[in-house]
Amino acid sequence: MDKKSFKNKKFVLIVRHGELNNPRNIVYNRDTVMKSPIHLSALGKKHMQEVGELIKAKKFNLTKIFTSPETRAHESVTELNKTLKLPVETVDDLDDVFAPDPYNKGWKMDKLMSLGGNSYNLPHTESPENITQRMFNFFNTTVANLKVGQAAILLSHGDPIAFLIYKLTTNSVLNPERIRQVKFPKKGQVTVAVINADETLSSLYFLNPDIEGSGY
Repeated sequence: MDKKSFKNKKFVLIVRHGELNNPRNIVYNRDTVMKSPIHLSALGKKHMQEVGELIKAKKFNLTKIFTSPETRAHESVTELNKTLKLPVETVDDLDDVFAPDPYNKGWKMDKLMSLGGNSYNLPHTESPENITQRMFNFFNTTVANLKVGQAAILLSHGDPIAFLIYKLTTNSVLNPERIRQVKFPKKGQVTVAVINADETLSSLYFLNPDIEGSGY
């Protein structure tokens, strides 16, 4: 990245965790919901190493990785840090959506996909408003703590990232019935938020738009 592009900007790299080892094709959730955590696949680890190398090649002035507490998120950070070697902080606000019912009911991904990837009508699912607010609050905290020219990584999950990006671009809460119709991040995808010195959003772009991977 050209040093001139850092001059009056801050950068937040919003990264989704890598591909998973999920041979039973279950609808997974938080570690605290499942009987055992779900892990990255060998391909997922490889992809996250490649993401780390890509981020390093762009020469962002990186300060820290903030990550969801889930095992799959921490494994993704481990692969990123084989290249980036950044300090890491676990942040509950970056956690996956709390949605225990599909896992507890034994849903497969095919069923979730048939419903448009949306289980927000189930009684125990975290609300879109809460997901949006916690992600947006932490994003703003991160921006406020960065100096001009610096960058940080937020590593999270598909739905929370989709809600955050929608909030950043529209200042409203995404209707969950449309969640798979917006720019839903694939596993291992990096969305770069470019922030002006006055902490307003300048632009958003995918660092790796052509990444192979699943949106689910």
